[in-house]
Amino acid sequence: MRPERRPNRDHPTELSLMTRRPTTSRGAAPAALAAALLALVALPSTVAAQGTDGRGTDGADYPFVPTPPEVVAEMLEMADVSGRDTVYDLGSGDGRIVVTAASRYGAAGLGVELDSSLVAEARQRAAGEGVGDRVRMVRGDLFEVDLAPATVVTLYLLPRTMAKLEAMLFRQLRPGARIVAHDFDMEEWAADSVSQTPGGLGGHATLYLWRVPARVGGTWELSVSGAPAAGERLRLTIDQKFAELRATVTRPGGLRVREARVAGDSVRLEVVADSAADGEATTLAGTVSGARMEGRTAGGAWSGRRVANSDSSLVEWQP
Repeated sequence: MRPERRPNRDHPTELSLMTRRPTTSRGAAPAALAAALLALVALPSTVAAQGTDGRGTDGADYPFVPTPPEVVAEMLEMADVSGRDTVYDLGSGDGRIVVTAASRYGAAGLGVELDSSLVAEARQRAAGEGVGDRVRMVRGDLFEVDLAPATVVTLYLLPRTMAKLEAMLFRQLRPGARIVAHDFDMEEWAADSVSQTPGGLGGHATLYLWRVPARVGGTWELSVSGAPAAGERLRLTIDQKFAELRATVTRPGGLRVREARVAGDSVRLEVVADSAADGEATTLAGTVSGARMEGRTAGGAWSGRRVANSDSSLVEWQP
């Protein structure tokens, strides 16, 4: 576990070849870093016993709280990791999560860590487990990594950092990717499931799982068959806050969206006559692929295309 971290800009990181954008000066204010460290100190005394080992990070000391092996195993089970996955651990410490994902499940992986001594330890761990060909351990800033290749992201980070990461995770990860966090929730993005497992601080750990939804915010034009929208070309505005949707029929009048859901690349919309409280609905269930979505209705099929982004989206959709 880490407080919010930034690398020393006088020492280039190994992520310089992996970033989505040029590195900028983003040093944390001393007050913010102090607050994060105080938050860590305020945790039970077992933190110091388990991991505040004072190992230097190129001139700075950062507390390290390792995740117990039984919690690591439960995190990977919760994320349903398999040999088809690429697991990214942000703030990877000694690399135990990605090494376990590779050795036990056959996954590929990347560990991103600021402490160079921990990166070296993680590389030794990977070599010792015989998975050095499937995992990489790099020194770098977790806010600069390109997350697009990841299918699973694991986190054990303090709340301030989690809050800053959630929009980045939502925008960069592909629909259906899984995120699993140890002990700390996100600020705005509600977890799909929460579980307790033995181990960790105080004898138990809380684990949070998110499945990344498709980005469907914007204005859509839909061609629909099946009452009450038979033969209509609907125009919808969808506002999206992570996995939460608000959908409004903007054309033609007399119809409304009673329910809107998105899970991974699957979407479900229920369209009813505006005057019907519990009347017959046209259920549009299908899949999203970029600016297109399509599926079946009880009376036929439907398809749609995104014609504009929504200025009122709760989370700005990035093309």
